[in-house]
Amino acid sequence: RQAEKLLELDPNDQDLRQVKSESLIALGRFDQGFMELYSATNDENLAQSFTPEILIAGDQGIGDQLMFLQMLKTCENQLSGRGFRFNYEINKKIRFVTKNRGNTISVSLTKLSTTGIPAFIVQNLGEDEFHRLFAPGINSDIPNVIDLDESEINGDTIAVCLGSSATAIGKQKTISWSKILEILKSSKYRFVCLEYSEASKIEAEKLNDERVVFPDCDLFNDVGEVAKIIQQCDHVIAGSNSFAHLAGFLNKPTSLAVTEGYGRLWYWRPPFLIDGRSSIYPKTKLYLK
Repeated sequence: RQAEKLLELDPNDQDLRQVKSESLIALGRFDQGFMELYSATNDENLAQSFTPEILIAGDQGIGDQLMFLQMLKTCENQLSGRGFRFNYEINKKIRFVTKNRGNTISVSLTKLSTTGIPAFIVQNLGEDEFHRLFAPGINSDIPNVIDLDESEINGDTIAVCLGSSATAIGKQKTISWSKILEILKSSKYRFVCLEYSEASKIEAEKLNDERVVFPDCDLFNDVGEVAKIIQQCDHVIAGSNSFAHLAGFLNKPTSLAVTEGYGRLWYWRPPFLIDGRSSIYPKTKLYLK
């Protein structure tokens, strides 16, 4: 309600529109919320109808693109049953996750940005089905990261990415390496550092822990190589960052540390949690940092 009052003063304020959209989503009013989210980031209304051939165009950061693509993947069979076919023109760093590299096969297609995917799903499958798939309203309490113990870790080789390069909320989303190494003290663990944030990489290096190894690849630009590393690891520990989304998309068991307040984004909050796990990425378990 406060966002709506302020929008009367400045209806074009992007931040206020984002707040309004996330408030509606948190209340489970997905039809309005995702429409508002789309228009806030694209400055236009979602198409009222779509041709069978749809071009998915990337429009946010890598993490958000992966998250929206994961939502599409979850219900792609249902949408294909309604006659839709999807082509992709997403960020080239993550184009390997799609079957189609962006070569369109028809000139009569509708362009849909990745941010518009949840609104598209609600529009075509209905709000009740969206609730069933992603927001069934099951207990969403999550433990503190200090309660993370060895029984939660699958195997001995753990990919770790705790930092975020997001300028505005990066510090709020970041968790310290010393905290994780303090919790998981066993010498059996091998931690593979996947930090693309320079500050978090420097912190990991300064700890001088012989269990931490540093891959020799461009972590920021070669996301395909990072995906291969994650696939070779047994488990992932991450903050709220792009590689948390990548691990989730790859269906890798993941422990994700999130902040309680500013920096905990809408998709890491109720109603998108099922017994402390992400409803979008079922193998991702959340912890408060």
